[in-house]
Amino acid sequence: MVKKRYSVKTKESRNKCCNVTVSIITYYEISSGLPAKNGFKQLEIFEDFSRENLVIPLTENSCKISSEFYSILKHKGCKKGKI
Repeated sequence: MVKKRYSVKTKESRNKCCNVTVSIITYYEISSGLPAKNGFKQLEIFEDFSRENLVIPLTENSCKISSEFYSILKHKGCKKGKI
């Protein structure tokens, strides 16, 4: 849940901050979940935040890598909810 307004006032301060990466799946979950619970102000803040940071797209290659990790973890005995 996003509680504080995210803002970067100058280019210099933006370079001093660490950029945050968010997967497109996380972006979807937040942007669909907030309106469902009437979090429209939080959604606005999250959208501002997303414009200033990197949203990682879902590509065929990223799905392939993720599925390989999933398979390895499953074979090691990790439970689905814990992966």
